[in-house]
Amino acid sequence: MQMHEVEQVKEAHGASAAQKLLDDGWKLIAVVAAGAGNYPIYVMGRSKPAEKKELPVIDPGKLADLGRSLG
Repeated sequence: MQMHEVEQVKEAHGASAAQKLLDDGWKLIAVVAAGAGNYPIYVMGRSKPAEKKELPVIDPGKLADLGRSLG
């Protein structure tokens, strides 16, 4: 994922929280150290969902007629 594709950003505190987000489709952007103990914060990102295109509905009768006309 490129940074210009990121639509949402979220922090995960701990590996199990980061793994849950990964399982839900988030991507790992960065890991940063925070606090006096330098514990890791996982920076997660998610892109905008791709738009679904609807396929045209084909009438079976017209498809059969087309098949016969093509011979």
